[in-house]
Amino acid sequence: MLLCPLPVLAAGVSFDDKRVGDLKFGLVCGSDTDETLPAPETATGTIQVRQDWQKIIVETQTIPLIKGMALGVDMKPAAPRALDGVKITVTHPPFIGSELTKDSWTVNFSPNSSNLNFFEFEHPYELVEGTWTMEAKKGFRTLYSVTFQVVNPALLPEMATLCDGISLTS
Repeated sequence: MLLCPLPVLAAGVSFDDKRVGDLKFGLVCGSDTDETLPAPETATGTIQVRQDWQKIIVETQTIPLIKGMALGVDMKPAAPRALDGVKITVTHPPFIGSELTKDSWTVNFSPNSSNLNFFEFEHPYELVEGTWTMEAKKGFRTLYSVTFQVVNPALLPEMATLCDGISLTS
């Protein structure tokens, strides 16, 4: 079996061009939803249900570390077919007060709509700067991998207020 690296889109971004038709990544505004799904391989044991209005509002790999903001990746499959049982893994610096460096959950990708997955900074222990990576795998095949730099919001003052006024209650 010949192993080939995934094509590179930008530094810290790779994807399987046979399975990924469109890939966007960047800043997502969080929501205040209480709707959750079980996700036993996460720090909280759950993930939030995405709200219809949530989307990537700035395409970037540098994310300000602000409670209520999120880093995310949105992918559309290359072929018009669903991809079920996709494992999303977010690798991050150790959470405050723990050794946890990975959160994972399983999702299904729709062929005709947004497949946004994101990690929202919700809890004080999650507020850690550094390198974060979001990866999607179907079986042993990596669909995409995107690396983000999560930084002090003072370094990105123009982004620090982007989610202000965006409907957290829409």
